[in-house]
Amino acid sequence: MLNSVKIPITLYFALIAGALSMFLEFSVEPFFGQLHTVEEKVPLYMWHFILGAVAVFFVVVGLLFDLHEKNMAKAEHLEKKIRNLADSGEKIEYMGAASQLIDNHHSLLMSLADDSIRVKNTLAFFSRSGSNSALPFGPEQMNKRRQILEKVLSQHRSWTDLYSEKTEPAIDDETKWLLKAYSSAYSPHILRSSYPVVNFILFINDEHMEVWFGFGLFSGYDGPVFRSADPNLCMYFDKYFDALMSDSRKWDEVGREDLQGSWISVSYLDGKINDIAVVWIEMVDSSIHPLYVKGNVFAVANEEFHWFRKFSSTSAGFTVRQIEAEAVLDFTFDDQDLRTKVTHKSAGHYSYSDLDYFEGTVFGEARETKKIYGGRWKGKDEQIGKKDADQQRKLLKQIYQEGCIRSSQPAPGERALPKSFFKRQPPAAAA
Repeated sequence: MLNSVKIPITLYFALIAGALSMFLEFSVEPFFGQLHTVEEKVPLYMWHFILGAVAVFFVVVGLLFDLHEKNMAKAEHLEKKIRNLADSGEKIEYMGAASQLIDNHHSLLMSLADDSIRVKNTLAFFSRSGSNSALPFGPEQMNKRRQILEKVLSQHRSWTDLYSEKTEPAIDDETKWLLKAYSSAYSPHILRSSYPVVNFILFINDEHMEVWFGFGLFSGYDGPVFRSADPNLCMYFDKYFDALMSDSRKWDEVGREDLQGSWISVSYLDGKINDIAVVWIEMVDSSIHPLYVKGNVFAVANEEFHWFRKFSSTSAGFTVRQIEAEAVLDFTFDDQDLRTKVTHKSAGHYSYSDLDYFEGTVFGEARETKKIYGGRWKGKDEQIGKKDADQQRKLLKQIYQEGCIRSSQPAPGERALPKSFFKRQPPAAAA
């Protein structure tokens, strides 16, 4: 919509005078008559000239007055901007680097926590290197951080933490302890996606809010931290926190990071073992496909294991179905036959009833659909999923000979891989 134009009153006078001059100019006879002097007759249309000059005068004065008003308005606007800039300089204070924040301002943070009825905090990092640990402080700072949290939680007041999946492994034990000690007041959440976040902590009480913000964005960056009690800025971060929470899940739910590690899976054909695989699942630094799945597949014949296929995922998606109370991993993968060197496109669907066991199906363009049973490996070498095929073959032969894998397809409700086996330390693998 266009703004209305304000016309000075002097311009109205100029327009009226000009219109009157035009009327007299085109009159047949002089409207005011002739002007006489002692010496000679004045030109008949002198009045016309006078009125025209008056019109020009009013136009010039009107334009000058209008220009003056505009300049005054610009000056007032500039003064207001300078005043706002000065005010903002007082409302935002630089507090130093993130790594020094807790050490340098521990007493102040303790005081703010003591006065708060609710605290909203983020520790979400986007890791460019793929490493999990992204915290900008060490064990001593972690202890001081716990003291700040307990200032709020010990008074049965609310503290909400929002982590990224890259942060969570580094703070897992701390989160478990806080949940056990202050389950009614402490609420940890984890972002469902991986992306850069401006980290902040928002202290809230009945009278005002205060925000400390700026650290984080991605791991390895010791960013600056700023402090402000400006109501508009605090409200902005409050809404920002709500937006991040809408893309989060509760910490105590099953998450992508819970699937990481080595898994043993087995499939059956006509009621008998068809093949056994050693699977490795890990998180990768990708907001599109944050899980990577790979594995080696071994055929079973006369209690001997032959490595004949390997696969690696091209995409993977993980979801938690709240109604069914189960977690689901769906992924596509390139499946290479080592004998023919031919690679086919395939897909898998794993359904986790708990964090140690899954059942699912695998299907593809060059294979029949088959049922898969899998269990988490918690034995002596938990990194077996990353080892070479020969080491994996020796392990599979051992656990098969010990009867830890069913030789026939399990009945509904039974497990192909006994849960008890994957919680004990097995003897040294045989050759």
